[in-house]
Amino acid sequence: MTIISHKFKLIHFHNPKCGGSSFEVALSKYLGNEDVISVEFEHYRRKMGYKTAQNHLSPGYQVKIRHDDLIRILINIRSFFIHALGFDRILKNYQHHYYSIFIHKNTLVGRHNSPEGIKNLFPNEFKKYKKICIIRNPVDQFVSFYRYRKGKPLKGDSPSIKKDYFFSIPFDEFINLCADKFFNDVKKISGLIDPKTNNIYYIKYESFEDDIGSVIDECNIPNSITETYRNTRLRDSSNLFPKPIVDEDCKKQILQSSEFLKSFYSDLFQET
Repeated sequence: MTIISHKFKLIHFHNPKCGGSSFEVALSKYLGNEDVISVEFEHYRRKMGYKTAQNHLSPGYQVKIRHDDLIRILINIRSFFIHALGFDRILKNYQHHYYSIFIHKNTLVGRHNSPEGIKNLFPNEFKKYKKICIIRNPVDQFVSFYRYRKGKPLKGDSPSIKKDYFFSIPFDEFINLCADKFFNDVKKISGLIDPKTNNIYYIKYESFEDDIGSVIDECNIPNSITETYRNTRLRDSSNLFPKPIVDEDCKKQILQSSEFLKSFYSDLFQET
């Protein structure tokens, strides 16, 4: 999720599969009522008594039709005609029922807004606030993405995919289909398309607690956030998809797609 904190004068851009959810959930414990918080792990935050999504919606509305919503619509149409034509008096044991169809407010700030998007929405805050983003060893990041998807690419993962995959595919095939698209999204979300203009402070996943210290001091965030972060447990690792074996060819392909991270992980790129 994306967070824009007026209280701490801080903007966090959520780079996927880099531990951003854990940090933002921990940070939400300390946020103010005017801060912008997008949707993420609402059940966990309610359970812990932290702030949930707020100030992230725009005044407009839209109808979102997912697969289960479409089924509800079709059932409603069937129920309407059965009732209107009187078939409910003929059919035995027929239970007249209508499902509600949800109308959603337009989302102003979503989970993975890019710096460009936030700059357009909050130009003054973008200029004045501290901007941070967590980055990660790209090989580990992509392995995490593979496990998150359970080895099943979606149409949105790659322009070359003509269908959704219902079954897991080998890691090397997943790289061929998804790596370029995934890291193009990472480059956009993290602001590394134009790092000088965006002026974002990058925190390495591998040294998070050391790197976040200066942000805590500069933004006057309570020091207890580090302990809150350590105690945040969002997923049971035992339920993750099996970790793939990354051979040298796979590693080379991933690094080719993520070359924009070379300055942060120079040793990793030199190994290949």
